[in-house]
Amino acid sequence: MNRSPYIVTGGTSFIGRHLIQRLLDEEEAPIILLTRNASKIPQDWRSRVQAVEGDIREKRSLSMLPFEGSIVFHLAGEVNSKSLFHDINVTGTENLISLAAPARVKHFIHLSSVGVIGHPAERQIDETTPCHPMNEYERSKYEGEKILTEYFERYQIPVTIFRPSTVFGEGSKSQSFLGWMRSIKNRTFRFIGEKAYANYIYAGDVAEALFRASKSGQTGKEIFILSDGKPMEEFVHSAAEILKVEIPGTPIPRWFAFVVAGTLAPLANHFGKSFPLTVTRVRALTDRRIFSMEKLRRELEFKPRFGIVEGLKRTLRWYEKEGLL
Repeated sequence: MNRSPYIVTGGTSFIGRHLIQRLLDEEEAPIILLTRNASKIPQDWRSRVQAVEGDIREKRSLSMLPFEGSIVFHLAGEVNSKSLFHDINVTGTENLISLAAPARVKHFIHLSSVGVIGHPAERQIDETTPCHPMNEYERSKYEGEKILTEYFERYQIPVTIFRPSTVFGEGSKSQSFLGWMRSIKNRTFRFIGEKAYANYIYAGDVAEALFRASKSGQTGKEIFILSDGKPMEEFVHSAAEILKVEIPGTPIPRWFAFVVAGTLAPLANHFGKSFPLTVTRVRALTDRRIFSMEKLRRELEFKPRFGIVEGLKRTLRWYEKEGLL
């Protein structure tokens, strides 16, 4: 059995909690959790998880981590606050790898995003697709990836970078996904256009991929896309079936949805309210791109442990339990 300690950043985050639970279910190896606030650690973890208080933005606070021979899961990241994108996604990543690499970690596993690829014209997207990040968040995640590449080239420590598509699951704070599920439940959802593709993956399957990578014996640097995508109709039909509601009917023309969303946008800004139909949401619901997970399937023989349908069942059950749906 692998006794290498696990060091996890972002372990109390949405995806981090799924990873920690996966490690606790399987492993007896030490789990060291870097956290800014140890009180956030769930009570049932405390006898098996060692908390180290620190902040990836402050390099000195990372010096207590036992990097040598450890497997590092770097999940800490900022997705909302623009003012923190660089400090956490770039500087924080460099602070961590600058200590981990010279100490000869056994494996450095990093959670990035498919957003670093940007919005290429081609429909099929894989790890060879050139990266052209479009916004500040995407650029900060790509800068973090480039820093890891520099340290890999200098120290030759194993580095794995995962680029997940949109992640859903229990514990998610995504109001967009919750709003989407609510619209399906109350039968106000309508398909927009045709042939759209839902690039999603369940958090439990992200955790499984991270765990599998730690067992791979990899010696170089690899990048993997993580996406268990389905045709939009199949994804929505699965959710509707679980919610026991009628499957949405006639689709709205794409051009009309953009007109309505564009009209509602200034009203939302003026009155300080949100509307279910936004330009961003129309783009998401009509996206025809397919993010391929074929490389991960081929090289790590990865197969989703749960899959979209089971992931939806667990997520929707959690929403109902929390009184959100």
